[in-house]
Amino acid sequence: MKKLALRFFVVSLAILILATLYYFQDIRVAQGVNPAYDNGWFLFVLLNLLLAFNIRKKLIFLPLGKVKTWADIHYFLGFLFIGGILIHFNFSLSGGLFNSLFLLLVVLTLVTGGLGLYWSRSIPKRLSNRGEYVVLERIPYERQEIVNTMERIVETSLEQDKTIEIASFYRDRIKPFLLDVSDKNDHLVSSDKPMASWKKQFNDLKIQLSSHNAGILDQLWPYVERKVHLDYHHVKLTLLRKWLFIHIPLAYLSLVFMLLHVLIVFSFVGEV
Repeated sequence: MKKLALRFFVVSLAILILATLYYFQDIRVAQGVNPAYDNGWFLFVLLNLLLAFNIRKKLIFLPLGKVKTWADIHYFLGFLFIGGILIHFNFSLSGGLFNSLFLLLVVLTLVTGGLGLYWSRSIPKRLSNRGEYVVLERIPYERQEIVNTMERIVETSLEQDKTIEIASFYRDRIKPFLLDVSDKNDHLVSSDKPMASWKKQFNDLKIQLSSHNAGILDQLWPYVERKVHLDYHHVKLTLLRKWLFIHIPLAYLSLVFMLLHVLIVFSFVGEV
């Protein structure tokens, strides 16, 4: 309940600030002043404050407050920036090629930021619902351990029983699956298809085997299940980490375009 009330307050505050900015724009027009200068500097300050969040994350050794608090402020300022940029461009996409490119950059920055917010909130929950949390850097080592263990099981089965069904199944189906991250698109959308597909393959083979070999196949299943689990974590954690490699460069490029925009405005119009 407290979280809901806080969110309502924050959204209301953002709307109030933007409404004040819009009202102030009308006053400046009545005074014969171009309001784009005022709200343009407002946006410039906002963008620099937004970029400060990336710097804060690199200075974790300094007592500058909790990163979560900074993140919440970052999202709030991002919401203000969206409204502010719409007001600045007077809710119009016209204004020449440069301004169109600048606006496109801003939109892409805000979209990637919004997606990042959604992923940062939803992915940890999805991972916790899938069982044990896995550290991304540990996944290659765990995958190799799975390969080693399964190969020992298959080799032992060949020594005890000369039939090659399980060995062929491992060589043709399982081993290629173990060597790299599989089913990336399915894991990206949190689909259960990879697990269901492997269950079907195991069940289809199991009915063709003797009880002894069926028991060996059962020994292999937990490792395939674990590999699917690792692939899911790999895809989700990689997404959670790498979206910033798109969002942050776009943000800095937006700042560059904003500085060029200011330079062009004051070069052709003159300072007021």
